[in-house]
Amino acid sequence: MFVPSRRGAASCILRVLGSAVALCVCAGRGGGGGSGGGSTPAPAPASVTIAPTSATVPIGTSQPFSAIASGTTSLWVTWSATAGVIDQTRNYTASSTMPAGGMAQVTATSISSPSASASATVTITTQPVTLSITPASASLKAGFLQFYSATVGGTSNKLTTWTVNDSPGDTTYPGSISGGSYSAPAPARSSLGLRE
Repeated sequence: MFVPSRRGAASCILRVLGSAVALCVCAGRGGGGGSGGGSTPAPAPASVTIAPTSATVPIGTSQPFSAIASGTTSLWVTWSATAGVIDQTRNYTASSTMPAGGMAQVTATSISSPSASASATVTITTQPVTLSITPASASLKAGFLQFYSATVGGTSNKLTTWTVNDSPGDTTYPGSISGGSYSAPAPARSSLGLRE
């Protein structure tokens, strides 16, 4: 015996053998209104992720942080620190004197959901920041490239900026450097051609 049944946008046909239900075939529009539609998943809870989660910062130096909020109406966060200062560009600067316990905490808090936050632990030290460049010297033909690398020690902040200056007594164009890649000035041109 076939017993038709209709529920929402779907229809089901039940084949009854004796007293047992053997088969249910459903057809209809998925996600339709009524009680036959799928349930809506619960929204993810608001949370904040911060990076790095820990850092070593000598007194008076800086360390950049980043953070993002999720599960909120806004991705933006506000910043605070228990020692030293952090601005809204995410740049933390340790105080010029050692704080009690030699530690600080940097916290990012969701603007739209203030109950959501994340913190990073900062270890404040008095050790000096060191910097070395490889190679320390080089000879280069005009117009050629030379690659340099920098090694930073004593801090978690490994960011560097590169500049190039004239040699003492030399006022000619010194070339350019970007990301450690130095480009020597091109050969000078004269009425007789090129000279190096």
